[in-house]
Amino acid sequence: MSPTPTKIKWKDFLRAIERIANKNFGRYQIKPKSGSARRIDLFKNAQDNIPCAFFVVHEDKTVWSGDLKKACLELNCSKDEFMEVVNSL
Repeated sequence: MSPTPTKIKWKDFLRAIERIANKNFGRYQIKPKSGSARRIDLFKNAQDNIPCAFFVVHEDKTVWSGDLKKACLELNCSKDEFMEVVNSL
């Protein structure tokens, strides 16, 4: 099944990732990569140097379902929980 566009705005997508990461992890980092890619590193504890998980999403006007699925999987949340955060922004 190929990715489909969602109705989530890019800035809301990143803000939701930040809020959920703050809740579920000790710390996180969002790093720009080549082109439009952004790598999100998730650390179990604030003092950790090695991430316990990471994922890469691609900045676009549209957030794609594949990026949403990756974010939910690595952030340990359901799509419904993620959308609740997005809708609260």
